[in-house]
Amino acid sequence: MKKFWISNLMKQLVPTLIIDLLLWLGFIKLESKLLLTLAILGILFACFSIWFFRNPKRNVPDLPNSLISPADGKIVAIKKEKDNFFFEGREVTRISIFLNVFNVHINRIPIDGEIVYENYNHGKFINAFSEKASLDNEQNMIGIKTKHGNILVKQIAGLIARRIISVKGLGDEVKQGQIYGMIKFGSRTDILIEEDINIKVNIGDKVKGGETIIGDFYE
Repeated sequence: MKKFWISNLMKQLVPTLIIDLLLWLGFIKLESKLLLTLAILGILFACFSIWFFRNPKRNVPDLPNSLISPADGKIVAIKKEKDNFFFEGREVTRISIFLNVFNVHINRIPIDGEIVYENYNHGKFINAFSEKASLDNEQNMIGIKTKHGNILVKQIAGLIARRIISVKGLGDEVKQGQIYGMIKFGSRTDILIEEDINIKVNIGDKVKGGETIIGDFYE
């Protein structure tokens, strides 16, 4: 997964550095204050990109009967609803995590299992904090078959975030805490659970991907 992190950082950083180099060359030749300002802003954006694509080490708990957070952020919704995708209209519990631009944007697998469903839904780019984002926004979904039943994890684009990355697909065996993707620049991650679960978080709680326990499945 180190290659995944470096690859995405370079995709963002290299074009920025090339443009910034051209701006500096233009400033040296023309002595334009505008080009100097843009070049300085380019350096600041490059520094922000390096910080944004950070991938801090996480101490993933060994808890096969628990669901851990798939993302850093803030719990903004815990509610019952019907899912017309993976769960074919059945009622599920949805837990939504909002990621602001300052959060780590790496996504992690919440529990061991096998990916048995995937769907990329092209949609809108409403503010990810909005309730409508869970249904209307562009999103990538993976359904995971676990020993506790099926769960669905959604990577949801936001008003700024318009680039969803997932490196796992149908048939892949996945492990709790494993990195499987990221969403660039502000977004939302939802978990949908059909089985009964003892939820350990409340609306407003801050969570860490790969560490915070979202809930425990009943034995």
